[in-house]
Amino acid sequence: MKNSEEVFVDYVKEDFVSPYKLSKILSKVVGKNLPPQMMYNYVKKNIIASEINSTGKIEISKEIANEWMNNYVKKNCK
Repeated sequence: MKNSEEVFVDYVKEDFVSPYKLSKILSKVVGKNLPPQMMYNYVKKNIIASEINSTGKIEISKEIANEWMNNYVKKNCK
């Protein structure tokens, strides 16, 4: 594989995830405990795009979650 090619991993399988669930998935991927509050702060600062569903809960789409996680892993897990 050439260096210019990137590997995209489909970490999130559901259509939408909460910041809490995203922190649990990412913690498993990187092998260390990342607090859920970190994800909620990223959502609040609009680092991770999200929506409020009909029940008032924060949702992150599968596409955005996977893209963000791939960038996070690439940047922080060398």
